[in-house]
Amino acid sequence: MLSRIGTLASYFDNEKRTVMYSPTWKGTSITNPTDSIEEMLNQIKDLTSTFNDTYNILLKVHPFVYSKVADDERFAPYLVPDSVDANEIMSIVDVLITDYSSIFFDFVNTGKLILFFVPDAKEYKSTRGLYLKQSEMPGPVLNNFAALKRALANLKFVQKKYSAKYKRFSEKYGSLANGMATKEIVDFVFKSVPMKNVVSRKLNSDKRKVVIYPGSLAANGITSSYMNLMGNLDFKKYDVTQIATYDKKSGKRNGMSLPDGVRQMFRIGSPLLTLDEAVIDEYYKVIGLDENNVNNYPIEAYERDAQRLLPNMKFADSIDFSGYSYYWGRLMVSIKAPNKIAYLHNDIWEDAHRKIENIYLHKANVEPMIKLYRLFDKLVSVSPELKKINESKVIQFAGNAKFTSVQNSIDPDTIRYVSWKRRLKPNFPTKDIIKQRIPAFNKKMDNFISMGRLSPEKNQLFLVRVFSKYVETVNENARLYILGDGPLKSVILEEIEKLQMTKHIFLMGHINNPHHFMSKMDTFVLPSLYEGQPMVLLEALTLGMKVLSSDIPQNAFVLNYGQYGELADGTNVNDFLRGIDKINAAKLNQYDKFDPYKYNQEALREFELVLGD
Repeated sequence: MLSRIGTLASYFDNEKRTVMYSPTWKGTSITNPTDSIEEMLNQIKDLTSTFNDTYNILLKVHPFVYSKVADDERFAPYLVPDSVDANEIMSIVDVLITDYSSIFFDFVNTGKLILFFVPDAKEYKSTRGLYLKQSEMPGPVLNNFAALKRALANLKFVQKKYSAKYKRFSEKYGSLANGMATKEIVDFVFKSVPMKNVVSRKLNSDKRKVVIYPGSLAANGITSSYMNLMGNLDFKKYDVTQIATYDKKSGKRNGMSLPDGVRQMFRIGSPLLTLDEAVIDEYYKVIGLDENNVNNYPIEAYERDAQRLLPNMKFADSIDFSGYSYYWGRLMVSIKAPNKIAYLHNDIWEDAHRKIENIYLHKANVEPMIKLYRLFDKLVSVSPELKKINESKVIQFAGNAKFTSVQNSIDPDTIRYVSWKRRLKPNFPTKDIIKQRIPAFNKKMDNFISMGRLSPEKNQLFLVRVFSKYVETVNENARLYILGDGPLKSVILEEIEKLQMTKHIFLMGHINNPHHFMSKMDTFVLPSLYEGQPMVLLEALTLGMKVLSSDIPQNAFVLNYGQYGELADGTNVNDFLRGIDKINAAKLNQYDKFDPYKYNQEALREFELVLGD
């Protein structure tokens, strides 16, 4: 082994035991690790100075960091060459010091001591996450350098204290390690040689196999609809594979809330394209697919990339449930499946060309996606009314794809349970979206609530102006709570201030599980200019609320054309003002009762028809 470590061998003393420090890279980008080289050097020097009579001190840095220290002569007495495999150098190591690196999973099989030096644990956990809880680690978790030195000076005590935990960890994660793991895996995969103590599972051939891209599982209506659908789906009939990349804020939390029947897979690495294919791919991202360039579309390259992510997996249905990404659209349409489906959650043409401050929000992604429609078999809008709108606007891009509709699923039990549970321990927000304190909730006031992304199509600016007039001319004891966040936050706050409505209109931001808050209000209001199928209306109806919405086809459909609530012109201040006055004076029993369970059964039936026909 010493012959492999180059000039480092000249510093090595065979009579001493060997300690190796092997930290992972720090930061959030592999191209720009943020490891402190000077701090690392000073710590290694300190350890060498303190334990020079007892240990050889080695440093094995992560490959992403190696180039930063390789030519620094100050590291020569400690640095293990990057060409030396970690498993090789570990054969001469007696004590491993590491942090969050997975290297300790291999080292634990040696039975030798591991010290976890994690002075930045809180920061690292928040940005990169951890494999395990600190309480599960097979050695002491040390939060400062002084504690690390004390542990090294008292290894016999450390070994005795952690021996039981070390043994449990080794049995859990290293029980199959026998020095032949790679050979056994290769033989199993390529030669069908059985492996002892290993259970393999194949896709259930009796179920209908569905692969679905849900979006990033960010906190939005599409995610709510998807999670409700998965919660209602019969996994005895369907084998579901989800492929996605998570939204940083909410993706992991939502992913962990999905049923166990959803097999979660992730996009990793870069698309498997040649240089020429990558250039062509960029062309189609910008220009989009049309009848004049369809013959040059690099479908084989995209199919190869799909095989990279889902090797040798075949499906009955490939569903782009998000519908807002060209990359994911071209991936889902390239998966081996006879039934390829794209969802249209909104007036997709309008959404593609929506601007805020003269900037297109979705055009670069959505317009090329629209031009992919000709490669799908079905284009699914989330309400019959939306289907009519989308078919009229994008039919020229659809080719032979069939326009159809599937209503969004809801989760009435969770909506009602959260509302009921929170009644036992009310927890009303006390601050608004900019952390300013708001007046305590007063049930004696006439309380209205609206919820949605703060963007032009949701029309909250219009609602603020209408409500201001309502307070001034009709009801000074009225309050409006607006839930949500988005690009118009500052503009809406300025309008509330300008109209002197800060004691009547409150911008609350995003609230997890808002249903209890909603249920305490008198009326739900939705002034949208356009929608897909508004989940918030369905949730408000499930809670048994009085509802007022703008009279657009999608909202009118959900409200059964006025049978479940009031409709008003979302572009006419006086008409919407009359609507607020009317709904406020109305009794709840004036409207038909919405049955969320019957609704859900119909929504699931529509989904299964789209898969089955």
